[in-house]
Amino acid sequence: MADKKEKTSLDKIVEALHPDKITKQIIVPHRKIKTSWKIDNPQIEKYGDFTKHITGYVQHHWKGWYGGKIGDEEAFGEAHTLLNHIFGETAQKHGLGSGYEYAFKLAQEGKLDEVISVLAESLEGEAKRKYVTSKMKSHIDPNDLPAQTALVAEIMDKYKTFLPEGMKLRKPEFYAKNHEQFVHTYLGMMEHAGETMAEKHKKEKK
Repeated sequence: MADKKEKTSLDKIVEALHPDKITKQIIVPHRKIKTSWKIDNPQIEKYGDFTKHITGYVQHHWKGWYGGKIGDEEAFGEAHTLLNHIFGETAQKHGLGSGYEYAFKLAQEGKLDEVISVLAESLEGEAKRKYVTSKMKSHIDPNDLPAQTALVAEIMDKYKTFLPEGMKLRKPEFYAKNHEQFVHTYLGMMEHAGETMAEKHKKEKK
């Protein structure tokens, strides 16, 4: 009976981590939130207009996802942190001090839509990471190596068809201790494979 209960728990975790499930629970809602935000003019020259827009977008996204409100200061701080992180390396290549400066430069060049897109993608990615972590960490004891190994083995077996043909992986025991990182990486590979297949499908239709 104990084995049956453990298997049922494992099945629920693996089912929750199915790419289609994540798409339905996380990706689609976030994309809808993003597309419902309208940009009248993609070129913003005044700094005050830029800060107002990115602050407003974070508040819009927050309300759409959490159903609550976030203050101006907290929303701006979130946007500032995300843009610094996302555009940090690119900013250095362009001789700018921070990713945030680079984001403002893009808006001045008429690319505010790109800035909003990366903010939306970052918020979506954060929600997905929280979702995946919650599904695993709330059910698997961090000291239960057999359970961690079983989770990795089940995911590798059930979702192997999502991966690129010929991709080789090591045995589940190798990934068990760092199973959370493995799952995030594995899902990332599956998403990349899905995008590749979608692009191939578009070419074939042409």
